[in-house]
Amino acid sequence: MRVEPAGEAQPQTISEPTRWSPELGLGTAASNATYVVGALTVGGLLDLGPTSTYYVGPIGFVTPVCADDPVVDVVGVDRKLFDAANAAKARTHFCWGRPGSLAGVSNEPQVPCLGLAEGLCCVFPSPVLGFSPCFLGAFLYNTLRSKHKNMEFPPWAGAALVMTDKGVIGRRYFRPDSGISAISWGGFDVDRNVRIRSYDTCRCTSEGEPKSMTSDPIFNDWDPLVCGLYFGLLVPCCRYTCIQPNEPDLYRATIFSKHTTKGFIPTGSIDLLALARSPVDLRSSLRVFKEKYLDSLPTTTVAHDFGAGRLGISTFRSDTGRAEVVAEHNLHAVAESYGMQVGDTILELDGQSVDYDAFHAGMNAARRQKRTVRLLIARGG
Repeated sequence: MRVEPAGEAQPQTISEPTRWSPELGLGTAASNATYVVGALTVGGLLDLGPTSTYYVGPIGFVTPVCADDPVVDVVGVDRKLFDAANAAKARTHFCWGRPGSLAGVSNEPQVPCLGLAEGLCCVFPSPVLGFSPCFLGAFLYNTLRSKHKNMEFPPWAGAALVMTDKGVIGRRYFRPDSGISAISWGGFDVDRNVRIRSYDTCRCTSEGEPKSMTSDPIFNDWDPLVCGLYFGLLVPCCRYTCIQPNEPDLYRATIFSKHTTKGFIPTGSIDLLALARSPVDLRSSLRVFKEKYLDSLPTTTVAHDFGAGRLGISTFRSDTGRAEVVAEHNLHAVAESYGMQVGDTILELDGQSVDYDAFHAGMNAARRQKRTVRLLIARGG
């Protein structure tokens, strides 16, 4: 099966033939492959374990990940970049600890006091705090007791990110024992929900810069490869990154779901590091298969008469450029009352294909004229 790269991304040439092994999936030699074995399935690449894993969609868990789900693309870990990440972690280990792990977030048990200091030492690392008993104890513990240990090259390195016809599958944390997390194609936005952190950017970050989940936040408590000094009055307002990886092609990517738990924790999240595919190519691949997914969705027609009132739904510009129904406050129930659901994408208005701008222009015109509109929507999920 041939995987078609996006228009702006050029396929990479492979000098070795594609090989597959149970230990490394498609193998690091095939991490940049433009050809994927047509009969390859999720069960042939990943050990799904005894418990069921579900794809996270716009409204929560939607469908289970099955061993026979067909694979459309695979991205593996580059060994050279992986070694560079381990080398960077060795330089920041005095602050972060957690030997044998490159994960930004860890559920590993910590010594209470030292665990707190370990989490805070990169938040306000001033000379005063650095020599305080709490922080100094954490530094000494990480340096002398819990010494740095390289993360072993994981058995799932050849299939760090698996793309199926239903969504994407990867590890929630970048560590050997992490469980599997899956997000449906409708459950994340390629532009809004894919955060890429490159290590060759400016070392200075200020609080005044635009912040979002797609940008590098001023606090770097999610990335153990980075250590910086914070400056400010009472609260930090800027940061200077003192230690970060030196490998120019190394980056960390996080794919997180639109759906959240407790209002702010992504229900689904995939942590990726040292991928053998550039950030541009990664986004392009995701966008290509997101478009194919959208084309495969069932469609339905919804009619609304503006003479009887407004169409009370909220939409945003999705990664496909079209209008997508989004939940805000009580709009989830409102959308359902109009025959729509969160994640639906508007394809046509009165028989005409529309993007986000054309959709809103047409809806405003229909509202002024108080006439009936017919919307062709793709049922998201």
